[in-house]
Amino acid sequence: MLPMQAASQKGPAPARCDEARPECANCLSTQRRCVYFAAQKPPAPSTTVSAASDPPEASKSPAASATIAASTPAALPNVDAAPELGPAGLAAPAPQLPGSVNMRHMELLNHFLLETCHSLQNGFHNPASLKFIMASALGAPYLMNEILAIAALHLARLHPAQKPLYRGEAAVLQTQAINCFNAAVQADAGPAQCVPMFLFSSLLGIHVLADAVGGPDNSNDSFLDKFIVYLNVHRGVRTITNRSWEYLRQSDLEPLIRPAVETMDLAQAHVPDAAAVPECTELWRLLEAAGEIKETCHDAVQNLQQVFDSEHHKKSAQGVVFAWPVLVSEGFTDLLLKRRPEALIILAHYAVLLHARRDVWVVGEAGRMLIESITAHLGTYWKHWLAWPNSVLRADK
Repeated sequence: MLPMQAASQKGPAPARCDEARPECANCLSTQRRCVYFAAQKPPAPSTTVSAASDPPEASKSPAASATIAASTPAALPNVDAAPELGPAGLAAPAPQLPGSVNMRHMELLNHFLLETCHSLQNGFHNPASLKFIMASALGAPYLMNEILAIAALHLARLHPAQKPLYRGEAAVLQTQAINCFNAAVQADAGPAQCVPMFLFSSLLGIHVLADAVGGPDNSNDSFLDKFIVYLNVHRGVRTITNRSWEYLRQSDLEPLIRPAVETMDLAQAHVPDAAAVPECTELWRLLEAAGEIKETCHDAVQNLQQVFDSEHHKKSAQGVVFAWPVLVSEGFTDLLLKRRPEALIILAHYAVLLHARRDVWVVGEAGRMLIESITAHLGTYWKHWLAWPNSVLRADK
Protein backbone atom coordinates (compact mmCIF):
# COMPACT_ATOMS: atom_id res chain seq x y z
CA MET A 1 0.00 0.00 0.00
CA LEU A 2 1.36 3.41 -0.91
CA PRO A 3 1.63 6.20 1.72
CA MET A 4 -1.33 8.21 0.41
CA GLN A 5 -3.48 5.08 0.35
CA ALA A 6 -2.47 4.14 3.88
CA ALA A 7 -3.22 7.64 5.15
CA SER A 8 -6.69 7.61 3.61
CA GLN A 9 -7.55 4.41 5.49
CA LYS A 10 -5.90 5.15 8.82
CA GLY A 11 -7.59 8.49 9.35
CA PRO A 12 -6.08 11.79 10.48
CA ALA A 13 -2.65 10.49 11.51
CA PRO A 14 -0.15 12.93 9.96
CA ALA A 15 2.09 11.64 7.19
CA ARG A 16 5.79 11.57 7.98
CA CYS A 17 8.29 13.69 6.13
CA ASP A 18 9.38 11.68 3.10
CA GLU A 19 12.66 13.63 2.68
CA ALA A 20 12.02 14.50 -0.95
CA ARG A 21 13.84 17.55 -2.23
CA PRO A 22 13.45 20.54 -2.27
CA GLU A 23 10.54 20.00 0.18
CA CYS A 24 8.58 16.83 0.73
CA ALA A 25 5.06 16.50 -0.68
CA ASN A 26 3.70 15.36 2.69
CA CYS A 27 4.82 18.51 4.51
CA LEU A 28 3.69 20.74 1.65
CA SER A 29 0.20 19.22 1.53
CA THR A 30 -0.27 19.52 5.34
CA GLN A 31 1.29 23.02 5.46
CA ARG A 32 3.95 21.95 7.96
CA ARG A 33 7.53 23.13 8.25
CA CYS A 34 9.72 20.51 6.63
CA VAL A 35 12.45 19.66 9.17
CA TYR A 36 14.49 17.72 6.63
CA PHE A 37 14.22 20.68 4.25
CA ALA A 38 15.45 23.08 6.95
CA ALA A 39 18.38 20.87 7.86
CA GLN A 40 19.60 20.06 4.36
CA LYS A 41 18.14 22.76 2.15
CA PRO A 42 19.93 22.62 -1.22
CA PRO A 43 20.49 25.67 -3.40
CA ALA A 44 17.19 26.91 -4.82
CA PRO A 45 16.64 25.37 -8.26
CA SER A 46 16.00 27.60 -11.21
CA THR A 47 12.52 27.31 -12.65
CA THR A 48 13.43 29.23 -15.76
CA VAL A 49 13.44 27.13 -18.88
CA SER A 50 16.27 27.85 -21.25
CA ALA A 51 14.70 30.03 -23.89
CA ALA A 52 15.42 30.05 -27.55
CA SER A 53 14.15 32.69 -29.88
CA ASP A 54 11.91 31.49 -32.68
CA PRO A 55 14.04 30.57 -35.68
CA PRO A 56 12.98 31.46 -39.19
CA GLU A 57 9.83 29.69 -40.37
CA ALA A 58 10.48 26.23 -41.79
CA SER A 59 9.79 25.63 -45.43
CA LYS A 60 7.32 22.90 -44.49
CA SER A 61 4.81 23.92 -41.91
CA PRO A 62 5.33 22.37 -38.46
CA ALA A 63 1.78 23.36 -37.64
CA ALA A 64 0.57 19.82 -38.01
CA SER A 65 2.95 18.58 -35.35
CA ALA A 66 1.24 20.90 -32.92
CA THR A 67 -1.73 18.57 -33.03
CA ILE A 68 0.02 16.19 -30.69
CA ALA A 69 1.47 18.86 -28.52
CA ALA A 70 1.12 21.13 -25.69
CA SER A 71 4.56 22.54 -24.92
CA THR A 72 7.78 23.26 -22.86
CA PRO A 73 9.27 21.92 -19.70
CA ALA A 74 7.38 20.81 -16.64
CA ALA A 75 8.91 19.22 -13.60
CA LEU A 76 9.04 16.22 -11.39
CA PRO A 77 11.49 14.86 -8.91
CA ASN A 78 14.46 13.15 -10.33
CA VAL A 79 14.68 9.45 -9.50
CA ASP A 80 18.03 10.27 -7.91
CA ALA A 81 16.27 12.37 -5.27
CA ALA A 82 13.07 10.42 -4.71
CA PRO A 83 12.04 8.99 -1.31
CA GLU A 84 11.97 5.25 -0.68
CA LEU A 85 9.10 3.24 0.74
CA GLY A 86 9.26 0.74 3.56
CA PRO A 87 7.53 -2.63 4.03
CA ALA A 88 3.96 -2.85 2.75
CA GLY A 89 4.41 0.51 1.05
CA LEU A 90 4.39 2.48 4.34
CA ALA A 91 6.48 5.61 4.41
CA ALA A 92 9.96 4.86 5.75
CA PRO A 93 12.23 7.82 4.93
CA ALA A 94 15.78 6.86 4.18
CA PRO A 95 18.67 8.51 2.35
CA GLN A 96 18.54 7.86 -1.40
CA LEU A 97 21.34 6.23 -3.30
CA PRO A 98 22.19 7.74 -6.69
CA GLY A 99 20.19 6.11 -9.46
CA SER A 100 17.70 4.40 -7.16
CA VAL A 101 13.93 4.35 -7.79
CA ASN A 102 10.98 3.69 -5.53
CA MET A 103 7.49 2.24 -5.63
CA ARG A 104 5.88 5.65 -5.96
CA HIS A 105 7.66 6.12 -9.27
CA MET A 106 6.45 2.71 -10.33
CA GLU A 107 2.87 3.65 -9.45
CA LEU A 108 3.09 6.82 -11.55
CA LEU A 109 4.77 5.11 -14.49
CA ASN A 110 2.21 2.31 -14.43
CA HIS A 111 -0.62 4.84 -14.40
CA PHE A 112 0.86 6.75 -17.33
CA LEU A 113 1.20 3.60 -19.44
CA LEU A 114 -2.24 2.19 -18.62
CA GLU A 115 -4.35 5.33 -18.22
CA THR A 116 -2.83 8.76 -18.81
CA CYS A 117 -1.38 8.19 -22.29
CA HIS A 118 -4.79 6.96 -23.51
CA SER A 119 -6.55 9.99 -22.05
CA LEU A 120 -4.53 12.64 -23.88
CA GLN A 121 -6.17 12.08 -27.28
CA ASN A 122 -3.13 13.20 -29.24
CA GLY A 123 -1.40 10.04 -30.38
CA PHE A 124 0.58 9.15 -27.28
CA HIS A 125 -1.43 5.93 -26.92
CA ASN A 126 -0.27 4.57 -30.31
CA PRO A 127 1.62 1.34 -29.38
CA ALA A 128 4.57 1.98 -31.71
CA SER A 129 4.84 5.61 -30.61
CA LEU A 130 4.50 4.75 -26.93
CA LYS A 131 7.30 2.20 -27.19
CA PHE A 132 9.54 4.83 -28.78
CA ILE A 133 8.53 7.48 -26.24
CA MET A 134 9.50 5.26 -23.32
CA ALA A 135 12.81 4.34 -24.99
CA SER A 136 13.53 8.06 -25.42
CA ALA A 137 12.60 8.76 -21.79
CA LEU A 138 15.15 6.22 -20.53
CA GLY A 139 17.89 8.36 -22.07
CA ALA A 140 16.41 11.74 -21.13
CA PRO A 141 15.71 12.20 -17.40
CA TYR A 142 13.76 15.41 -18.06
CA LEU A 143 11.29 13.51 -20.24
CA MET A 144 10.90 10.66 -17.75
CA ASN A 145 10.36 13.17 -14.94
CA GLU A 146 7.64 14.94 -16.94
CA ILE A 147 5.94 11.65 -17.75
CA LEU A 148 5.71 10.90 -14.04
CA ALA A 149 4.63 14.47 -13.29
CA ILE A 150 1.69 14.44 -15.68
CA ALA A 151 0.65 11.01 -14.37
CA ALA A 152 0.56 12.50 -10.86
CA LEU A 153 -1.56 15.41 -12.12
CA HIS A 154 -3.95 12.95 -13.77
CA LEU A 155 -4.28 11.03 -10.50
CA ALA A 156 -5.06 14.31 -8.74
CA ARG A 157 -7.98 14.75 -11.14
CA LEU A 158 -9.21 11.19 -10.64
CA HIS A 159 -8.91 11.19 -6.83
CA PRO A 160 -10.18 14.52 -5.43
CA ALA A 161 -9.68 13.43 -1.82
CA GLN A 162 -5.93 13.08 -2.46
CA LYS A 163 -5.68 16.01 -4.84
CA PRO A 164 -3.32 18.19 -2.71
CA LEU A 165 -0.87 15.33 -2.29
CA TYR A 166 -0.80 14.37 -5.96
CA ARG A 167 -0.62 18.00 -7.13
CA GLY A 168 2.26 18.64 -4.76
CA GLU A 169 4.06 15.62 -6.11
CA ALA A 170 3.44 16.74 -9.70
CA ALA A 171 4.87 20.18 -8.93
CA VAL A 172 8.05 18.75 -7.41
CA LEU A 173 8.54 16.40 -10.34
CA GLN A 174 7.94 19.23 -12.82
CA THR A 175 10.58 21.40 -11.16
CA GLN A 176 13.12 18.59 -11.35
CA ALA A 177 12.27 17.99 -15.00
CA ILE A 178 12.85 21.65 -15.85
CA ASN A 179 16.23 21.60 -14.11
CA CYS A 180 17.24 18.47 -16.04
CA PHE A 181 16.01 20.02 -19.29
CA ASN A 182 18.04 23.19 -18.76
CA ALA A 183 21.13 21.10 -18.06
CA ALA A 184 20.57 19.12 -21.27
CA VAL A 185 20.16 22.30 -23.32
CA GLN A 186 23.42 23.68 -21.95
CA ALA A 187 25.18 20.40 -22.76
CA ASP A 188 24.05 20.71 -26.41
CA ALA A 189 23.88 16.96 -26.97
CA GLY A 190 23.24 17.20 -30.72
CA PRO A 191 20.33 16.87 -33.17
CA ALA A 192 19.20 13.51 -31.80
CA GLN A 193 18.07 15.33 -28.65
CA CYS A 194 15.34 17.14 -30.62
CA VAL A 195 13.11 14.04 -30.32
CA PRO A 196 12.99 13.82 -26.50
CA MET A 197 12.93 17.64 -26.33
CA PHE A 198 9.93 17.72 -28.67
CA LEU A 199 8.11 15.11 -26.58
CA PHE A 200 9.02 16.93 -23.39
CA SER A 201 7.78 20.26 -24.72
CA SER A 202 4.53 18.64 -25.83
CA LEU A 203 3.89 17.03 -22.45
CA LEU A 204 4.91 20.15 -20.55
CA GLY A 205 2.36 22.24 -22.41
CA ILE A 206 -0.34 19.69 -21.60
CA HIS A 207 0.78 19.80 -17.97
CA VAL A 208 0.62 23.60 -17.77
CA LEU A 209 -2.88 23.68 -19.27
CA ALA A 210 -4.20 20.93 -16.98
CA ASP A 211 -2.60 22.63 -13.98
CA ALA A 212 -4.30 25.93 -14.86
CA VAL A 213 -7.70 24.26 -15.31
CA GLY A 214 -7.49 22.25 -12.09
CA GLY A 215 -5.82 24.89 -9.92
CA PRO A 216 -7.36 26.23 -6.70
CA ASP A 217 -7.57 29.86 -7.89
CA ASN A 218 -9.56 30.17 -11.10
CA SER A 219 -10.94 33.69 -10.86
CA ASN A 220 -11.42 35.44 -14.21
CA ASP A 221 -8.16 37.40 -14.30
CA SER A 222 -6.15 34.63 -12.69
CA PHE A 223 -7.21 31.98 -15.20
CA LEU A 224 -6.66 34.30 -18.16
CA ASP A 225 -3.11 35.00 -16.98
CA LYS A 226 -2.45 31.28 -16.51
CA PHE A 227 -3.74 30.52 -19.98
CA ILE A 228 -1.47 33.12 -21.55
CA VAL A 229 1.46 31.46 -19.77
CA TYR A 230 0.31 28.17 -21.30
CA LEU A 231 0.31 29.73 -24.78
CA ASN A 232 3.91 30.87 -24.33
CA VAL A 233 4.96 27.46 -23.04
CA HIS A 234 3.18 25.66 -25.88
CA ARG A 235 5.04 27.71 -28.44
CA GLY A 236 8.18 25.88 -27.34
CA VAL A 237 7.07 23.05 -29.62
CA ARG A 238 7.27 25.40 -32.59
CA THR A 239 10.85 26.35 -31.72
CA ILE A 240 11.89 22.71 -31.86
CA THR A 241 9.89 21.75 -34.95
CA ASN A 242 11.10 24.74 -36.94
CA ARG A 243 14.68 23.63 -36.43
CA SER A 244 14.19 19.89 -36.80
CA TRP A 245 10.91 19.29 -38.63
CA GLU A 246 12.28 16.98 -41.33
CA TYR A 247 14.40 15.08 -38.82
CA LEU A 248 11.30 14.51 -36.65
CA ARG A 249 9.22 13.34 -39.62
CA GLN A 250 11.86 10.76 -40.53
CA SER A 251 12.29 9.53 -36.97
CA ASP A 252 10.31 6.88 -35.11
CA LEU A 253 7.93 9.66 -34.13
CA GLU A 254 6.42 9.55 -37.62
CA PRO A 255 3.33 7.51 -36.53
CA LEU A 256 2.69 10.17 -33.90
CA ILE A 257 3.10 13.09 -36.30
CA ARG A 258 1.36 11.64 -39.37
CA PRO A 259 -2.26 12.15 -38.20
CA ALA A 260 -1.52 15.81 -37.53
CA VAL A 261 0.07 16.28 -40.94
CA GLU A 262 -2.89 14.66 -42.66
CA THR A 263 -5.38 16.72 -40.66
CA MET A 264 -3.75 20.03 -41.53
CA ASP A 265 -3.49 19.00 -45.20
CA LEU A 266 -7.23 18.31 -45.20
CA ALA A 267 -7.85 21.72 -43.66
CA GLN A 268 -5.82 23.45 -46.37
CA ALA A 269 -7.84 21.65 -49.06
CA HIS A 270 -11.15 22.30 -47.31
CA VAL A 271 -13.90 23.82 -49.47
CA PRO A 272 -16.48 25.37 -47.16
CA ASP A 273 -20.16 24.72 -47.67
CA ALA A 274 -21.66 27.60 -49.64
CA ALA A 275 -24.42 27.94 -47.05
CA ALA A 276 -22.05 27.84 -44.10
CA VAL A 277 -20.59 30.94 -42.47
CA PRO A 278 -16.90 30.48 -41.56
CA GLU A 279 -16.34 30.69 -37.83
CA CYS A 280 -13.91 33.60 -38.16
CA THR A 281 -16.04 35.79 -40.43
CA GLU A 282 -16.74 38.34 -37.68
CA LEU A 283 -13.07 38.41 -36.75
CA TRP A 284 -12.08 39.54 -40.25
CA ARG A 285 -14.51 42.42 -39.90
CA LEU A 286 -13.08 43.25 -36.50
CA LEU A 287 -9.57 43.54 -37.94
CA GLU A 288 -10.59 46.12 -40.53
CA ALA A 289 -10.08 48.80 -37.89
CA ALA A 290 -7.30 47.10 -35.92
CA GLY A 291 -4.60 49.60 -36.92
CA GLU A 292 -0.99 48.72 -36.16
CA ILE A 293 -1.86 45.32 -34.68
CA LYS A 294 -3.76 44.18 -37.77
CA GLU A 295 -0.97 42.07 -39.26
CA THR A 296 -0.22 40.26 -36.00
CA CYS A 297 -3.90 39.47 -35.44
CA HIS A 298 -4.38 38.56 -39.11
CA ASP A 299 -1.95 35.62 -38.81
CA ALA A 300 -3.65 34.43 -35.62
CA VAL A 301 -7.11 34.50 -37.26
CA GLN A 302 -5.87 32.79 -40.42
CA ASN A 303 -4.39 29.93 -38.41
CA LEU A 304 -7.50 29.72 -36.26
CA GLN A 305 -9.78 29.35 -39.27
CA GLN A 306 -7.55 26.59 -40.57
CA VAL A 307 -7.96 24.70 -37.30
CA PHE A 308 -11.73 25.22 -37.44
CA ASP A 309 -11.72 23.86 -41.01
CA SER A 310 -9.84 20.76 -39.90
CA GLU A 311 -12.57 20.09 -37.33
CA HIS A 312 -15.09 19.60 -40.13
CA HIS A 313 -13.36 16.43 -41.28
CA LYS A 314 -14.20 13.04 -39.78
CA LYS A 315 -10.54 12.11 -40.12
CA SER A 316 -9.47 15.08 -38.04
CA ALA A 317 -6.83 14.21 -35.44
CA GLN A 318 -8.27 14.49 -31.95
CA GLY A 319 -5.39 16.64 -30.75
CA VAL A 320 -5.73 19.25 -33.51
CA VAL A 321 -7.20 21.66 -30.97
CA PHE A 322 -3.65 22.09 -29.62
CA ALA A 323 -2.34 23.27 -32.99
CA TRP A 324 -3.33 26.93 -32.70
CA PRO A 325 -1.37 27.67 -29.49
CA VAL A 326 1.76 26.42 -31.24
CA LEU A 327 1.18 28.70 -34.22
CA VAL A 328 0.46 32.00 -32.47
CA SER A 329 3.33 34.45 -32.46
CA GLU A 330 5.08 36.05 -29.53
CA GLY A 331 3.64 39.36 -30.69
CA PHE A 332 0.11 38.01 -30.36
CA THR A 333 0.65 36.72 -26.82
CA ASP A 334 2.07 40.16 -25.96
CA LEU A 335 -1.22 41.67 -27.13
CA LEU A 336 -3.05 39.26 -24.84
CA LEU A 337 -0.85 40.27 -21.91
CA LYS A 338 -1.72 43.90 -22.64
CA ARG A 339 -5.40 42.89 -22.74
CA ARG A 340 -5.91 44.31 -26.23
CA PRO A 341 -9.61 43.75 -27.01
CA GLU A 342 -9.01 42.45 -30.55
CA ALA A 343 -6.62 39.76 -29.32
CA LEU A 344 -8.93 38.76 -26.46
CA ILE A 345 -11.87 38.41 -28.86
CA ILE A 346 -9.81 36.12 -31.11
CA LEU A 347 -8.88 34.04 -28.06
CA ALA A 348 -12.57 33.78 -27.10
CA HIS A 349 -13.31 32.30 -30.53
CA TYR A 350 -10.52 29.75 -30.04
CA ALA A 351 -12.11 28.92 -26.68
CA VAL A 352 -15.09 27.50 -28.60
CA LEU A 353 -12.77 24.72 -29.83
CA LEU A 354 -11.63 24.04 -26.28
CA HIS A 355 -15.22 23.95 -25.07
CA ALA A 356 -15.99 21.26 -27.65
CA ARG A 357 -13.16 19.17 -26.12
CA ARG A 358 -14.20 19.67 -22.49
CA ASP A 359 -14.53 15.90 -22.00
CA VAL A 360 -10.72 15.66 -22.22
CA TRP A 361 -9.43 16.04 -18.66
CA VAL A 362 -6.52 18.35 -19.54
CA VAL A 363 -8.99 20.77 -21.18
CA GLY A 364 -11.95 20.53 -18.83
CA GLU A 365 -13.78 23.84 -18.44
CA ALA A 366 -10.99 25.91 -20.00
CA GLY A 367 -13.17 27.05 -22.91
CA ARG A 368 -16.04 28.18 -20.74
CA MET A 369 -13.75 29.96 -18.27
CA LEU A 370 -11.97 31.82 -21.08
CA ILE A 371 -15.18 33.00 -22.74
CA GLU A 372 -16.69 34.12 -19.45
CA SER A 373 -13.54 35.86 -18.23
CA ILE A 374 -13.00 37.71 -21.53
CA THR A 375 -16.67 38.75 -21.68
CA ALA A 376 -16.51 40.11 -18.14
CA HIS A 377 -13.25 41.95 -18.81
CA LEU A 378 -14.34 43.67 -22.04
CA GLY A 379 -17.81 44.70 -20.91
CA THR A 380 -20.79 45.80 -23.00
CA TYR A 381 -18.90 47.89 -25.59
CA TRP A 382 -17.39 44.75 -27.17
CA LYS A 383 -20.37 42.50 -26.49
CA HIS A 384 -21.34 42.22 -30.17
CA TRP A 385 -18.00 40.65 -31.13
CA LEU A 386 -18.41 37.97 -28.46
CA ALA A 387 -21.96 37.02 -29.40
CA TRP A 388 -21.07 33.73 -31.09
CA PRO A 389 -18.80 32.28 -28.35
CA ASN A 390 -21.41 33.13 -25.72
CA SER A 391 -24.21 31.64 -27.81
CA VAL A 392 -22.28 28.34 -27.89
CA LEU A 393 -22.16 28.32 -24.08
CA ARG A 394 -25.87 29.07 -23.80
CA ALA A 395 -26.75 26.33 -26.28
CA ASP A 396 -24.86 23.74 -24.23
CA LYS A 397 -26.57 24.80 -21.03
